[in-house]
Amino acid sequence: MKVISWNLLRRTGAAVRHVAALIGHERPDLMLMQEATREMEALPALAGGHFHRLPWASRIHGLAVWSPAPLAVPRSLPLPASRLPGRLPRRVSQIV
Repeated sequence: MKVISWNLLRRTGAAVRHVAALIGHERPDLMLMQEATREMEALPALAGGHFHRLPWASRIHGLAVWSPAPLAVPRSLPLPASRLPGRLPRRVSQIV
């Protein structure tokens, strides 16, 4: 099984076409994405497959997953609060 995980860095990072190109080149079984914006919802139109996105409360980005095969809808699991200073929202993980 090939799994790719990518923090897309929503402001300066990858566009949906970059993610689709990586999928086309590497053919992963699972593509996990962090800081995925609504733009990534176009991924199935460009790369085929199946896509789910979990928006992060009060942010324009969230967690996402792509697979060539159908997936059950992922669920979120709250994580312990960050000790980093700043106004970070509560962290969550994506259970696929």
